[in-house]
Amino acid sequence: MIWLLITFVQIVSESFPISSSGHVLLLVQWLQKLKYSIPSIEMVDEITALPTLLVIAFCYRAQIVQALIAAHWYHLIYFWICIGIATLPTIFIYFCIHYWHCKLHLPLWIGFALSALLLFSTKYAPVGSSVCIQSLFIVGITQAIALFFPGLSRMATTYTVACWLGIASSSAFTLSIAFEVPLLCGAFLKIILLHPQWLSLYTCVDWTSTVLIAMAPAMIGLRYMIVLADYHHLWYVSYYLIIPIILSILCK
Repeated sequence: MIWLLITFVQIVSESFPISSSGHVLLLVQWLQKLKYSIPSIEMVDEITALPTLLVIAFCYRAQIVQALIAAHWYHLIYFWICIGIATLPTIFIYFCIHYWHCKLHLPLWIGFALSALLLFSTKYAPVGSSVCIQSLFIVGITQAIALFFPGLSRMATTYTVACWLGIASSSAFTLSIAFEVPLLCGAFLKIILLHPQWLSLYTCVDWTSTVLIAMAPAMIGLRYMIVLADYHHLWYVSYYLIIPIILSILCK
């Protein structure tokens, strides 16, 4: 039952710039505080990658179809190659953290507070224009740096940096989602190549039902985030982050 709850929280929180891993860790800390036995959450990021990709594909289905039909293939391929290259620092930092344990051991509330401050700062970011290819690499580096801070949302970081680089809010949020796609594809590919036995979870009725139930609020949440970004109001989410900040402090 606890594993299903963790799966639900992971999938739903992935649609918001609030740090899904931070929320899972906060949930685990509270469950441990309440003396619950916690199962291994090592594979939660990887095994929920496919549902998250499906949520993104559903919410951006119109843009995907338009890009496939109307966009020049050269520009489309060039954009995703740049996204892939810009994501390489994040992949490198990810392996360093998981294999050499070089992550900063900071209180969880600090990461949440940084996410809140970054999002709130976008209220004062200039109204920008279209995406500049050169800015992708700056955004990619900041995404990698965010991995060092537990509770710091990569999505909030990439969105904020993109806004302050002069990219329009709606494009900045779409860009932050685009940076998630290679990581999610890599996570799912990791399961297929290294841990194919984990795929048996998809044949488990309880787990699959939980995933399907979680995808509904995740889709609604992502669509709402897209609307907020369109109106340059995504900074409203910073107010929500007061809740996990308080909960993480109280969990000590």
